[in-house]
Amino acid sequence: MKNFRVLFLSMLAIGLLMTVSSCQKNPTSPTDDMYSSSEFQLPISDNTQSDIQDATETSEFMMLPPDGYSNEDCQVMGWGSGRGSMMDGGRFGDMRNGRGQRLHLGMILRQLDLTQEQIDAIKVLLRAHMDCVRTAMQRLRESERTIIQAANQERRQIMQTAKDEGWTREQLKQALKDLAQRTREALKNNPVRVEVCEEIKLCRETLLDGIEALLSEEQLVIWLDWRNNLPEIICGQSQ
Repeated sequence: MKNFRVLFLSMLAIGLLMTVSSCQKNPTSPTDDMYSSSEFQLPISDNTQSDIQDATETSEFMMLPPDGYSNEDCQVMGWGSGRGSMMDGGRFGDMRNGRGQRLHLGMILRQLDLTQEQIDAIKVLLRAHMDCVRTAMQRLRESERTIIQAANQERRQIMQTAKDEGWTREQLKQALKDLAQRTREALKNNPVRVEVCEEIKLCRETLLDGIEALLSEEQLVIWLDWRNNLPEIICGQSQ
């Protein structure tokens, strides 16, 4: 009986040691780093022109986002919910090919040892920046809709001329193809693209200046070293 009690206590002790060991190997997961949140990612800053769905004998030109942008990008850039929602019943899906210029502030903010008051103020600035970029992008899309509306008006004139003059199907097809090419060139050379790019640059400068104004002298040294090495947004119709 005594031997049995010793054996039982030994097994209990081993079980306790294994439990403690197991707990030490699986510590509580650390709290998530808030600076990794998309809340601190600037919206895409890209003045890329819209694409178009070509007109046919039975359909007009329609604005489309170019391939390579996610649905979230399309929302910010004034295209609604993305290309997939605009044709073919959404078969294009969610596009994430990394187009556009993105800037995530998490890395630099993590280094600044910010107070909660500073963090809250920066979040306000980020929301204002999002609105600033969205407003600029919407202006670009409105200018493009005007170009596409003019192209559709020209298409109707072509269709009438083809009917009046008895064009062949090949003649009509070529005329619509030429019109599509001219429309794409007009979208690419749209002067509003450069204007909007400059507006986006100003949006970013306003955001960064606002954050800078919140920082202490020690934080400012780290911040300026980072900011002075940021790539410049270059505006031009060849983008």
